[in-house]
This record gives sequence, structure tokens and C-alpha cells, in this order.
Amino acid sequence: MIKLNAKNKLGWLITINVVLLLLVSLGLLFSPERRSERSAALSVLADASLVASVELSSAEGKIMLVKNVDTWQVEREAVVYPADGNRIKAFLEALALVKRGDRVAAKNESWPQLGLDDANSVTLSLLDAGGKLISTMRTGNYASGTGSVYVALGEQEAAWRVSGGFASYVKGAYNLWYDLRIFQGIAPADIQSLQVQGRIELAEGNIVSADYRLQRWQNGWVVQDEPDTAIAAAKVESMLRAWTSVRAESFVFDNSAQDLSDGLLLSATLGDGSVYSMRVSTSMQDDKYTAFVQPLRKQLRMSAWAIRESVKQLSDLSD
Repeated sequence: MIKLNAKNKLGWLITINVVLLLLVSLGLLFSPERRSERSAALSVLADASLVASVELSSAEGKIMLVKNVDTWQVEREAVVYPADGNRIKAFLEALALVKRGDRVAAKNESWPQLGLDDANSVTLSLLDAGGKLISTMRTGNYASGTGSVYVALGEQEAAWRVSGGFASYVKGAYNLWYDLRIFQGIAPADIQSLQVQGRIELAEGNIVSADYRLQRWQNGWVVQDEPDTAIAAAKVESMLRAWTSVRAESFVFDNSAQDLSDGLLLSATLGDGSVYSMRVSTSMQDDKYTAFVQPLRKQLRMSAWAIRESVKQLSDLSD
């Protein structure tokens, strides 16, 4: 049996007391009560269906998404553009999933490190149909090594780490909120006649040139004024699917909408007599072509690839 002198006994007692103090401290640090001080329920958006407008503001500028009955629009500098309703719906649903957060800072002195300062954050404001503010939130950097993102709610200085499923929408380029489909809201089956006319030389030297009109007839298509020319209906329908799905690169914001007299014309007439058309200019800017689209009465930037996908020679449609 080992005998301890008074000095050794005192040392052991001190060591035991230190260990006990550490254990008590760790117990307090990781206790449910302590964790509850850092983790809390957060209410950013209780019901996505209540949102009638969304405002996004950052160093890049400001953009407003406004619901108009069953569709969404983008308001930019008092001009209205069509918005990607599916993207907005997915964004609001992802935002409504944020139910809890971990507080990572109490004061806004920590905002710059978290990307919550004015230069780096995106401020999100949600409003209902009456214009009443539902909630507002700053979105900052992604938390390293997690799927979380830093946010600050309302006018509070506290910073929180929350699930970041919504963040890619908020932090994405503003251009992604626009509906950039050339022929919006129509399906190939809606088109009863079409016209392709004009010529354009693409940047890589390819020349797109065509001049024909097609009319839907019984279960197929015929060439106007050339009824004996055999046309493959499946090939025409394939081209129309390209028309109704092709997307522009962006809207043109720096010029007023105007008709473009030269270039290439694509026109589709529906059963009710309404006409959808796109006229592509022969001139190019920043490797993109300007297209004027009706009935939107807007100018858009088109890539050479999108133009090639949309236009077929009459010989390409032959049976």
C-alpha cells in the first residue's frame, strides 16, 4: 500500500478538484439549457402562399418580384418583365423550410466576417397582397464545410446559422429570375401556321437562310402555295418544340424596344389568330444577337446556338 505524505495528498486533492471543475464546466457548456441559448426557433416564412411580392437588394442593385394573379413579374426600374414562376415557387418553398437556427454572434461587429455587411449581403423582404411586411432578412456567406448560411433577421444585430437550401436563389444572379423563353405560354399544338423568312450570318461563318410558310393540315403540315411538297410532321413538331423551349441569354435593358427591319423572322400564328414572332438582327454585340419579340415587345440577347436550334431549312423538314 502506497503511503502519501501531506504534500502529496494536497497535490492529489488539487488535481481532483480541478478535474471536477472541468467536468462541471463541460456539463454546463453542453447542457440542454446551454444549447437552447444558441439554438432557437426562427420564423422567416410560415406560409409561402401569403407572399405577393419579393424584394431583393444588394450591392448589385435592387429587383422586385411581384405576383399578378397566377403569374409572377419582375419590376426593374419601373419596367415590367416576365418572371420565372417555377423558380420563385421553389425559392419560397425552400425558404419556408427554415425553422431553426444557431446564433453565432450577438452584435453586428461580426457581420463583415460572416458576409452580412452591406457590401456582401443580399437583403430579402417579403410582403403580402396588402403590402404589409411579412419578414425581412439579410443573407451572408455560406458556413464553411456545411450546407448552412449566415443570416440576420429584421432589424436585429444577432447573426444566425440556418439551413441554406434557399440561399442559392437569393445569392444567384438577378438575371436568373427572368423568364427568358422566346415564345412564352404556348405549346407546339397551339401553333396552326408558321413562317421563317430572312438571312443571317452567324459569327462562326454559318449562314442561316430560309423563306417558307407552313400550314397545319389534318394530321400534318403543308407548304403554303406548294401543297405537293412532302413535309415530315414529326420534324416540324420538333422544330416547334425548340421554338417554345429556347431561351434567350438576357433582356436588353439599355435600349427602348423597337422593331428590327433586317435579319431573320420567325412567326407563329395560333388558332385564335394571335401572333408570336421573333426578328433577329444581323448585327452582333458581345457575341450575342439582338432579337425583338412579340407580343412581349421586348428586346433580348440571343446566342448563335439558340438561333441555329430554332431555324430549319425547308429541305430539313422534307419527308
